[in-house]
Amino acid sequence: MWSITKNKLTNNKGAALITAYFVITSLLTLITGFAISSVNELSLARRYRDSAAAFWLAEAGNNQFLQDTTMLDSTGE
Repeated sequence: MWSITKNKLTNNKGAALITAYFVITSLLTLITGFAISSVNELSLARRYRDSAAAFWLAEAGNNQFLQDTTMLDSTGE
């Protein structure tokens, strides 16, 4: 709103607009940071899950081979 004080014309809308832009930019930066962090955590969790599954599958294969060591001696296919 325009106001005249001691022969000076002042406008406070510009300061409010700059403040609003600053607040919006700050919030968008925080939101982007949280989104990137969430994606990174999800990637780490998937990598850990796949790593654990691969370990236990390899362990099961070793145990199966120890139970029957002739399983690799077959001829044919």
